[in-house]
Amino acid sequence: MSALEDVLQALRTAVGKIDEARDGLSTAKDRWEERGEMLAGCLYGTNDPDAQEVLASQGVTSEAMYVVREQLGAVQRRIEQYQKQLGSAEAPTPTGAGGMPPAESKPISNFHGDAYPPEAAGLIEQLPKRVTPNNNERTVGVARLGDKLFPPDAFRARSRVVGEGA
Repeated sequence: MSALEDVLQALRTAVGKIDEARDGLSTAKDRWEERGEMLAGCLYGTNDPDAQEVLASQGVTSEAMYVVREQLGAVQRRIEQYQKQLGSAEAPTPTGAGGMPPAESKPISNFHGDAYPPEAAGLIEQLPKRVTPNNNERTVGVARLGDKLFPPDAFRARSRVVGEGA
């Protein structure tokens, strides 16, 4: 194996480990939020300062897990871009019918587990969980003004409910 092949293999391994870490963070975040809802129900109305601190830490911790998952996704995309650069130096691009490179069809997913085409890589982390039809789930929307969220804390404060699911 050449040095370049060794580097490419190490990068593939890193991407795989990042995938595992991101999946683990998604699971942990979901479980943390479930735990938070249960705690909020149990501690509703309490004046105990320790209980209030625990409740306050729920959202902060959940947001931190989201941010770390996003950062790992950004690192993963950079590694994948670097892999493509190195891979194109290693061998010519394979061609499909008509001399065009074959399309990448492996879907990517956000922290909710929703699958999207690779072209959506920069956008999927901003999207809320997809609504399951006939499940009475709420649909949400995030207002934007140009390329900025409006109001600026709209995503962090969770999107406004705009209607019931289809």
